[in-house]
Amino acid sequence: MGCEKIKELILHYSEGDLNQSDKLEFEKHLKECKECNIYFEQSHKVWNLLDNWHTVQTKNDFIPRFWDRVTTEDKKKVNVFDFFRNLRVNLVSGGVGVIILILVVFLVNILVSHRENIVFTEEDRSDEELLIEFDRSITKETAESLEIYGPWDVREPQSNDEEIEENKGG
Repeated sequence: MGCEKIKELILHYSEGDLNQSDKLEFEKHLKECKECNIYFEQSHKVWNLLDNWHTVQTKNDFIPRFWDRVTTEDKKKVNVFDFFRNLRVNLVSGGVGVIILILVVFLVNILVSHRENIVFTEEDRSDEELLIEFDRSITKETAESLEIYGPWDVREPQSNDEEIEENKGG
C-alpha cells in the first residue's frame, strides 16, 4: 500500500471498518513508514481534542438563521465575473443606452434654435422687402426682360394719386 492510500484509510482504520487483510497491511505500512506513522498519530491527537471539545449552547433557530444570512451575504457580493455571466443582457442594454443618447443629442440639436438661424431669418425678411420694393418700381418692359429669372407678378405701375386713393378707400 502506498502513503496516499494509507492516508485515505486512516479514518476507516480508526473506526474498525477495514477487513483483516487491509488492517494488517495498514499496520505493517505504519511500522515501516515513519511519515505515515506521524500523520496517523497527529490525526488521533486532533480527534481526541475534538472529542473533548465542549459544545456551545445555541438557540434552536441559530442554524437556519446562520444559513439564511450566508445566503443573503453571498447574494450581496458583486463579482467581477457577474458582468460576463449576463453579457448578452449587458450588451443589449448598453446598445439601447447609446442609441437613446444619440437620439437625445440629435433631437436637442434640431429643436434648439441657433443664433445663425435668427440672423438668417432677419436677412431673409429684408431681402423679401427689397424684392417687393423692386417689384413695385419696375415697368412692364423691365419685367419682360426679367422673365428669364422666373415668374413675376407683373402689374401696371400705379401713380402716387392712385395709391393714395386706395389707401383712403381700403
